[in-house]
Amino acid sequence: VEYILYSILALYFENVLPDAMGVRKAPWYFVTASYWGVGSPNVIDKVEVLEASTDEDVIAEEQANHQRANQPFDESLAIEIRGLRQTFSRGGKAFHAVKDPWFAVGKKQLFCLLGPNGAGKTTTINMLTGFLPPSQGNALVLGHTVAHSSGMNQIK
Repeated sequence: VEYILYSILALYFENVLPDAMGVRKAPWYFVTASYWGVGSPNVIDKVEVLEASTDEDVIAEEQANHQRANQPFDESLAIEIRGLRQTFSRGGKAFHAVKDPWFAVGKKQLFCLLGPNGAGKTTTINMLTGFLPPSQGNALVLGHTVAHSSGMNQIK
C-alpha cells in the first residue's frame, strides 16, 4: 500500500515541480481533460509583426502568412511552424530567442536549420520536441500541436 502511495506522489511531483528546463504542469493537471486525452486543443494562430520591414519580399511573405493562419493542417506536411516564439527574461528585459518563423516541412523530406550562434535553432528544436513550451505561436507535428499539453503527449 505504501509503495502505491509513494509511486503516485512521485508521479505527481515529477509533473508539478520544474524540470531541468524550468517546465512544469499546473498542480491540478490530472483533472484536466487534456491529461486524459479527451477532446482536442483549440489553438488560434496570431499573426503579429515584431519588427516592421520595408522590403517588398518580406511584406509579401507576411501577407501570405496572414492567409495561412488558422487554416487546417495539410496532411502532406510532417511539420508546420506557425509564428513560433520563445521569449526569455534577460536582465529584466524581454529577449526573443525565436521570432515568429513560418515554414513547413513535407513528409519524407530532409530538413536542416542553419544559422549563426544565437539564432534560435536549438530553442526551436526544444519547442518541437517538448522540452520547452512556446511562449507564443504554434507548431504542428503530424497534425498535433506543440502549444498544448494534449498535443505534445500525442507527439511524444
